[in-house]
Amino acid sequence: MQKFVLWMLIFFEAHDTILLGVSVDNIPTLFAWTHEMGTLLFDVLSDFWPHSQVAKTYGVLRSNGTAERALILVDKQGLIRFIHVSDINIRPDLGIIMKTIESLAK
Repeated sequence: MQKFVLWMLIFFEAHDTILLGVSVDNIPTLFAWTHEMGTLLFDVLSDFWPHSQVAKTYGVLRSNGTAERALILVDKQGLIRFIHVSDINIRPDLGIIMKTIESLAK
């Protein structure tokens, strides 16, 4: 697992990419969730207040106040280059975003 984590970190650094997680959960819930997940490759930020403004901005806020599980690639100019929404109960495969990053670098 550690070799994979190191490889992922090298990949993102080589492509001048920062990976961040954003959650609409409050801080205590987010803290518990990230600790339950174990080693993460990225920081996870809370979008709790003002309630879910980031999720609203990127169009992934559900009407019940939860957010879609989405991978969103934003370039340095702030343009959305890629959005992938997956099942809320399944952790998305980072391979999807890695392939997209490689294709955009060409």
